[in-house]
Amino acid sequence: MSSHINTEVKTQVRSKKDMTPNEAIIYSLITNQMNFNLTYFKIRDEALSMIEQKQARSRKKKDLDSIYERFIKGSIADEKTKEINSFLNVLGID
Repeated sequence: MSSHINTEVKTQVRSKKDMTPNEAIIYSLITNQMNFNLTYFKIRDEALSMIEQKQARSRKKKDLDSIYERFIKGSIADEKTKEINSFLNVLGID
């Protein structure tokens, strides 16, 4: 399956040295979960489901989305998880 899904994807150069320690931890946790073929959006939604207060959940969503946009979006891992998720959805597996 991975031989059909793994294709060359253009990646942007990202400077992770500009991350705060908190951003670095969140980045690491997100990318580690992506190794299990979970999309960023599934990871984000699961993490946010633990926060009950609507305003706090909204703030954390904004923080997570910022890290995703700046450091993960368009990466090989991001594209791979999207393709695998799309393929599994076609098969009816979520």
